[in-house]
Formats: sequence, C-alpha cells, structure tokens
Amino acid sequence: MKAKFNPSVLVRALRVALRPRHFECQKCGLCCSTYTVCVTDSDANRIVNLYGAPPHSFLAGVIVPHNVAHTYIGIPRFIGDRGQEMVLALKEKNGRCIFNDGECKVYPARPLNCRAFPFLWLGGRKFKLNSDALFICNGIGRGNKFNFEKVLEEMALLEKEWKQYCVLVEKWNNLVRSGDAVPNTYNFIRFLFGG
Repeated sequence: MKAKFNPSVLVRALRVALRPRHFECQKCGLCCSTYTVCVTDSDANRIVNLYGAPPHSFLAGVIVPHNVAHTYIGIPRFIGDRGQEMVLALKEKNGRCIFNDGECKVYPARPLNCRAFPFLWLGGRKFKLNSDALFICNGIGRGNKFNFEKVLEEMALLEKEWKQYCVLVEKWNNLVRSGDAVPNTYNFIRFLFGG
C-alpha cells in the first residue's frame, strides 16, 4: 500500500521545526474526536461544579478495544456492564467528546489529561510532543511557548487525583466481587458521587 502525501502534516512538522514548544489551542475539536477522553471523579466534579451538569448526562463506561489497549496502560478499569472491565470517559456524540460541537464547551474545566495535549507528560519535568499531534493538531507551532510550568502543576494534581481515583475504583470492584454492588456504569457513577 502506498502512503498518501498529506500536506497539512508537512506544514505542522515545519511549524514544529521552526517554533518548537510553541502551541496555541485552536479549539478545533480534532483531538476530541480522535481520542476517548478518560476522566477521574475529580475531572467530572470540576465539570459538575462549574456547569451544573449532572454526572450521568456526560459520563460513560467504555470497554477498551484490544487493538488500542496499550494506549490505556495505567488507566484503572472498573467492573461495569455485564461484568466487563471499563474505563470512565466523557460521552461522545457524533464521534467526538460530548462537550465539543466545534469548540470545547467546558474548556476552563476540561479534564486534566486534556490540558497537556499535544504534549505527553513523561513524569518529573519532562514532556515530549505526541507524535499523533502532527496528524491532528492545528495548534502546534503556533502562538506563544507552551506554559510547561502551569501544566507541571496540573500534572502533579492529575497524578494525585489518579491515585485517589484508583482507590475508589478498587473499592468499587471489591463491592462488586463481594456481591454488594450491581456492576453497571450507572451504579458506578452513583457510587463515585455518593448517590
């Protein structure tokens, strides 16, 4: 199979080469339609608190497809519908995050893992450009230098929140295994939000 030439990828690569570490979100929604947006209870709480949206209206349980399971390493799985392992994610509508209909409607409260994109946090003070970003992100190489200091604070918070979320997921899974909870996404969300 012959690879197809894509001029937009070349333009993005040139912008990255000429203006490394520069990024300005174009709010185009391409990242939101390419990736499933996995969240923690804390991410969901920020959306609830800022916009008043009930958690069941925007959260979903997603079964991780085997062919991309490697991209979900470290994301805790809860026992959900029909006893299957699932990840908590923002619902999707028309193939993209439910909050993006051409522009992110919850940008100030967007999940912490969205805030580092198009860069990948490697731990400590290290970041690298997500190689997929060349294919989907119109903001790379644009605007000012990316504020890594601000994102480092958010990544430290993300790490803390993921650890707390892992504890909750394990507690839920133990309730399901002991027969004290019925495994489905609706009940898991109720468990997370004390309802």
